[in-house]
Amino acid sequence: MNTSKQVNAMIGLLFIAFLFFGGYIAREQLRAEEASIHQNEELVHRGAELFHNNCVSCHGLVGEGNIGPALNSDFFRTTDSTPDGEAREVYTYLFNTLSCGRSGAYMPLWSERFGGSMSETQIDYLVKLIMQGRWDLVEHANEEHFEHRLDSWEIQKADAERRASTIPDRPELTDYLTSLEDSANLAITADNCGQYSMDTRSKIYARTPFSADAASVEASQSTAESAATEAPPGVLAVELAKDGPYAITAPDTFSADGEISLQVKNNAALIHNLRLLRTDISADSLPTNDQGMVDVESAGEVLFASDDLQNGGEEETNLSLDAGTYVLFCDIPGHYQLRMYKAITIE
Repeated sequence: MNTSKQVNAMIGLLFIAFLFFGGYIAREQLRAEEASIHQNEELVHRGAELFHNNCVSCHGLVGEGNIGPALNSDFFRTTDSTPDGEAREVYTYLFNTLSCGRSGAYMPLWSERFGGSMSETQIDYLVKLIMQGRWDLVEHANEEHFEHRLDSWEIQKADAERRASTIPDRPELTDYLTSLEDSANLAITADNCGQYSMDTRSKIYARTPFSADAASVEASQSTAESAATEAPPGVLAVELAKDGPYAITAPDTFSADGEISLQVKNNAALIHNLRLLRTDISADSLPTNDQGMVDVESAGEVLFASDDLQNGGEEETNLSLDAGTYVLFCDIPGHYQLRMYKAITIE
């Protein structure tokens, strides 16, 4: 074989080797990406199981909120376009809240490091679930466990029929949820190992990762604020959880010429109520008791107390208010500490 043919053969072999190793490297990168996706799916599956076993009762069947706040919310979600710093901030907020609980609320501390029942790895699974919004996996976990309960009930039913005894009640999916009445048996967390400032929490709750642009968000908020002041004359409209999970939307000042009509609406999946308090104490300094509720006997005089309102619930009453400063607040345990209050001046 002459030199020219040898050179061509070597070039051909090198080209084949290049193609082989290039294909191997490309395949290895693809395999690594597939492995990463598979691993992430496994982690959020574990998070869904943990959520079903520990969190559904207070936070709802798919994180929509119950006696605890909604977690199925955009302000906890991140996407591929979320800046790394912002994603880390959300992760840290959720991780520390799960680890340390929430003072003055039913949220317990979960980290084994502080006496809870979960490892930091398990808390990590839950945080990933919430940030990725994989509530479909939680729904699947609920249904799977519920099917096992139904199978067990069928066996109990057949046994009761055979013995001609009382048939147990058929289980329902909503049995997983803690009712407002049951919440009286829950403990208010007092030994929180690290409380976030309201500024930090407000920053998280203000996130809009799926918004088209910040200008449209500001415009919608401005519209919402103006709408709150455009009620008919003599009507004081109060919106619960309209501009945030613990927001009270109402005008800062209201002109009352004699009797007024107070209209209250709850916009959240979470149960809220409204109290109207006449007091000389500032809205953010009301005394509270060990149940995380405002100590109204020490705070002032409650002039109006609504029922506990479910999502979409409304209530209306007529009041005669003297000129002065009043405080509107929600008296569900722990909600005042989450800044669900607002001062209003009657002129």
